[in-house]
Amino acid sequence: MTPFILKYKWLKIKAEKIDHCTPDELEVRLNMLRTEQAPKLVDLIIRMGGIYVKLGQVMSTIGQGLLPQQYVDALQPLQDGMPPRDYKQVSQIIEKSTGRTMGELFVDFDIMPIGAASIAQVHKATLRPQTEEGRPIPVVVKVQYPEVAEMFEADLSNLELATRLFAPENIDIAKAMRKRHENELDFRLEAKNMKDCTRDMQQHGVEPSLVRIPRVIEALCTRDVLAMEYLQGISLSDAIQEEQHSLAKALGKKDGDELKKVLAGRMREHFENGGGAGSGGLMLGSKKMKLVNVFGPSAAASLRLYASLRDSIENMVIGAVKVGSQIQNRGIGTNLAQMPLISKDDRSLIADSGMKKKRKINLGRALKTLVHVSGIQLMISGVYNADVSILYVSL
Repeated sequence: MTPFILKYKWLKIKAEKIDHCTPDELEVRLNMLRTEQAPKLVDLIIRMGGIYVKLGQVMSTIGQGLLPQQYVDALQPLQDGMPPRDYKQVSQIIEKSTGRTMGELFVDFDIMPIGAASIAQVHKATLRPQTEEGRPIPVVVKVQYPEVAEMFEADLSNLELATRLFAPENIDIAKAMRKRHENELDFRLEAKNMKDCTRDMQQHGVEPSLVRIPRVIEALCTRDVLAMEYLQGISLSDAIQEEQHSLAKALGKKDGDELKKVLAGRMREHFENGGGAGSGGLMLGSKKMKLVNVFGPSAAASLRLYASLRDSIENMVIGAVKVGSQIQNRGIGTNLAQMPLISKDDRSLIADSGMKKKRKINLGRALKTLVHVSGIQLMISGVYNADVSILYVSL
């Protein structure tokens, strides 16, 4: 980090003491430096791996309004994962950990992972049946990187040393973090936690009616490799981004990113003015947003309904124009009354164009389910596992 800090310090000294820049000129120079340095910082985080990637992922999520926007934008790709390891290395880890060949274990194994994180990556595969009567099982296979345990040991030892030197009152937190991450590196413990969580959620009547936790495949569970049943769905973050984009357009913004930047700017101004109810609030300036501020949840629900209807009409118009253009090119009329008379291929074209009803995600219901189930886990049962609870999304 030293080169980053020195460049920043030198830029400020030069701008203020030598060039006598105004605050606006200094901000321009700082923004240029941040734009240049942000990708380098992310490259450094990726090279260091381990706990630093986790910290980068956290800051990419909560950094809006706290970090300069250039760093938040550069850290964003870390939410999607790390650059994956190649198939040869992954297959060697699996075979060494299980004592069986890939051919003995799997009918097929996707070479490209569906996700790669700081300690492991996940591949979709089909598990070979254990008996002649058995059927192949679609699974996801989580494979831990071989150097992770050593890297985490070094990182956490450094963290504990720094804590003892500079913040000894927090040493218990550092030790608890070490214990948590040591447990995270043993997939057998993760498998046990998944089974305990499933059993507990079933006792409280929410699994599988509200949530669905993947079943562990006992035949393929070691310290470094974990197979679980494959459940198809959409990630919660993707659903949230889709709704943000929809609401942003309903509020007259270009997209969700523009809305977040405006909100972050208003939040910064809010706290610079002292915070509290009398400091200007977080008004966006638009009439629609003022209604949301005044009327609260009921106005927000109406805005969601408006955004949903707006999207549906927009998709239908775009689809109709697209279909009309392509069908006209074939010499067929675009009168809607003639639609039942068109060919089977043209009906498929209509279905694919967006005129077919798009499945909508009931994000509000999904989030209420998340809060409800997490409340049961945290407040009642004491058995909590955030990584494996998968929400049913109402369509």
